[in-house]
Amino acid sequence: RRAVRVVVASPPMLDAPSLAPFRDKCVVLPYGIEPRPYTAAAATAPRPSEPAGSEPILLFVGRLVNYKGVDVLLHALQGLAARAVVVGDGPCRASLEALAAELGVADRVTFAGQVPDEVRLDWYRSADVFVLPSVSNQEAFGMVQVEAMLSGLPVVSTALPTGVPW
Repeated sequence: RRAVRVVVASPPMLDAPSLAPFRDKCVVLPYGIEPRPYTAAAATAPRPSEPAGSEPILLFVGRLVNYKGVDVLLHALQGLAARAVVVGDGPCRASLEALAAELGVADRVTFAGQVPDEVRLDWYRSADVFVLPSVSNQEAFGMVQVEAMLSGLPVVSTALPTGVPW
């Protein structure tokens, strides 16, 4: 009540029920990011620790929790001639690795885990498509999408009623 402004990262967040009483104080201020690390030429980045091949690489970067929807990516991989690289770690990693095996796609999925910034940047530069298959409103924005776009990657995301599609 005492705040002069309430800052949200995207227009869809203006409609959050908890902000309704303060709507007149809300302003959209998108997240900022330093672009230089992401805009290096893709030709300088070989695919890190990945076997050579002509299949496109679908990249996911994020915490391995249920609302990120990595299970959706694994299911989709069944019908695609592509590989997936999952960068990040979290409480769902073991179950996602088991799901990949169960679906018969484990040989086309690399669970890279938590990696240093340089390796993460290499993945952005060398992947073919970035995916953010989030399945819940807990995914409010998806900063990794901005990182992917700065790296020149096309982005595929879910149409959540949050800042993800924005």
